[in-house]
Amino acid sequence: MQNRNRRWLKIWNKKGKNLKTKKLQDLINTNGFDSHTGKFNTKNWKKYIFSIEKKFKIRTGSLILEYGCGSGAFLFYFRKKKFIVYGIDYSRELIRKAKKVISPNFLKIGEYQKIKQFKKKFDIIISNSVFHYFKDLDYSKKVINEMSKNLSKNGKIIILDIPDINKKSRYFKDLNLKLGKKGLKKIISKKDHLFYSKLFFKKIGKKLKLKTIVADQEMRRYTNSKYRFNVCL
Repeated sequence: MQNRNRRWLKIWNKKGKNLKTKKLQDLINTNGFDSHTGKFNTKNWKKYIFSIEKKFKIRTGSLILEYGCGSGAFLFYFRKKKFIVYGIDYSRELIRKAKKVISPNFLKIGEYQKIKQFKKKFDIIISNSVFHYFKDLDYSKKVINEMSKNLSKNGKIIILDIPDINKKSRYFKDLNLKLGKKGLKKIISKKDHLFYSKLFFKKIGKKLKLKTIVADQEMRRYTNSKYRFNVCL
C-alpha cells in the first residue's frame, strides 16, 4: 500500500474509532461529509440518495453492493427501504461501526479483490465519493473491472461524486478564495484527490461493452456538486 493510501487509511480508522453513535448524521460525517469542502445534513442526504435512486432507476428489491461503504451512511437509506445491502471498505474501524447498523454478515474488510468473496452477482454495485481517494487511474480501472465481473445480467455500476478534471482549476481557485492559502493547505492539497475526465469512463464502458451514462451533479446544497459528475455503466 502506497504512503498516500496509508495516510488516508489512518484518517478513516481514526474517524471510525471516534464514532460513538448510530445516528445517521454521525454516520454521514464519519464518511467524510463534515468538512468545508462538502457537508450534508440528514434531510439533504436522503434527497441526494433518492435522486440517485430515481435517476439511475434502482428497482425495489435490487441486490446492492457498496464499494467503499465506510460507516454505512449510504447503505442505511436502502436498508430502511428493505433492500438487501452489502458493503466493503478497507478501513477495519469503519466496517466495525457499520456492522452496528448493517447486518454483520453482509460486510467485508478489504479492497476490490475481496468483492468476489461475496460469491454473489449484484444488481447494483455503487461507489459514492470514493474514487478520488484512489492512488491512480490504473487502480480505478482495476476496481471497475472487478465490479463488472460481479454484476448480474443487466446490472449497473454507479460511481458518484467524481471530481471533474475540466473543473479542477476552478475548484482550487474557488477553494482558495473561500479558505485562503493557509486554510487550503490545511484542508487539502492538489495531490490528495484524483480528478477524472468523463472520457475515461466512456472508454472503460466501451471496452466492457456496457452502456455509459455520464451526468453532472445537481445537488445545490452540496458545495462540491458543481465540480463533480456521476457515472452509470
